[in-house]
Amino acid sequence: MYRVTEVSPYNKLKVRVKLESGFTFALYKGEISKYKISTDEYISEDLLKQIVDEVLKKRAKERALYLISDVTKTKKQITDKLEKDYYPKSVIDYVIGFLEEYSFVDDYGFACSYVQTYSSKKSVSQLKYDLYKKGIDKSIIESALSEFEIDEDASIDRLIERGIRKYDITDMSGRRKLYAMLMRKGYGYDCINRAINRVKDNSCID
Repeated sequence: MYRVTEVSPYNKLKVRVKLESGFTFALYKGEISKYKISTDEYISEDLLKQIVDEVLKKRAKERALYLISDVTKTKKQITDKLEKDYYPKSVIDYVIGFLEEYSFVDDYGFACSYVQTYSSKKSVSQLKYDLYKKGIDKSIIESALSEFEIDEDASIDRLIERGIRKYDITDMSGRRKLYAMLMRKGYGYDCINRAINRVKDNSCID
């Protein structure tokens, strides 16, 4: 038996249920009544298993499939969304396993696609940072990067050429703005200096 320590509103439709063990999940208000769940009362092991297997797993799977219906997402992005909706870890693990089994989620494929799309616009360090923030494992990031020949000189040169049209780099304020833009994309100060000199030489800019 599991003692219920909290039954509180989660949103307009759902209620958060917390057990003494810390196990937490969310149900619709009608389900709270159906299963007769209330604070300081007990849930049997059989009832909890029924809720997890017949309600939470099905609902979490549908939620995950909806999340990836328009935009590919990483395992961490899906996990974070499900955690926010108070799905228990065991349910999330089940859903991630299902998605991986049917190739609905593929962190390596996601990383390769991201590198291919943005390698001409961002530095290698920025690509690594972006993918790491999305929850991609470092070893997967390195493997994805190794699949492509990334020419950082070419990418920063293109950014500078566009920046020169936007900022007056003969003016200190304009130069600072250009440097700030490039550093936000992960390029180092020395790399930026060399690239600006390279572009200036090729463009005959003073």
